[in-house]
Amino acid sequence: MAIIWNKIIPRWGGDTIEPPEAKKDTGYIAGDKPPAKWENWLRKGTYEALDETRDVIEDIDSQLAQIVSDVEDDALELSNHKTDLITDADGTHGLRVQSGVWTPTLGATVTAGSHAYTIRAGRYIKINDKVYVSCFVRCTVDNTINGNVEISGLPFVSTFNLPRGICSVAGAKIPLTNSYTQLTATQEAGTSVIRLKKLGNALVNQSIVGTDIRNIADFEIELNCEYTTY
Repeated sequence: MAIIWNKIIPRWGGDTIEPPEAKKDTGYIAGDKPPAKWENWLRKGTYEALDETRDVIEDIDSQLAQIVSDVEDDALELSNHKTDLITDADGTHGLRVQSGVWTPTLGATVTAGSHAYTIRAGRYIKINDKVYVSCFVRCTVDNTINGNVEISGLPFVSTFNLPRGICSVAGAKIPLTNSYTQLTATQEAGTSVIRLKKLGNALVNQSIVGTDIRNIADFEIELNCEYTTY
């Protein structure tokens, strides 16, 4: 089902000029008469950012809804010959499928921080003890985040006695330094978190830490992960 928005984003156009950094720091003060193109830059940029956010949310919702729909269609075909459904509490023929949403949370092992989120979207499909999750997070990162960076809130805790879950980074806005060139992630055994990592040529795999992302105003991460639960 498509998202129904209750409000129309006010459109704004016109020629723009980006104000100086010093004016961005102080904002308008009493007596200011800002040029129209400064005001257009602020209003038009806000409109475009909100419009882009809606587009991303609708695209993610459509893709995830299609995945859930495909799985449910397969489940229905499998169970047509019997009143039992694989989505019942006890499943059928040893097969049980669950699906739903979850809320991804940006945090870290020492101090999680309090972040200003614009998007927190997560979906999952659980087939017996296999869990398939995807998520998208966009936020402004708090400057107190500290420790190894992670995404928490997975819908099921993974098992202790199996290897880490298989994760992929579908997209991200995270700066990399010191010859690190690639982002990756792992689902830590016995937890409900995904740990963010960085890789580089001839460099040891390292965790993304709080100081790598503090105060980032447009932090983004999109993840897909498969792991085993109880």
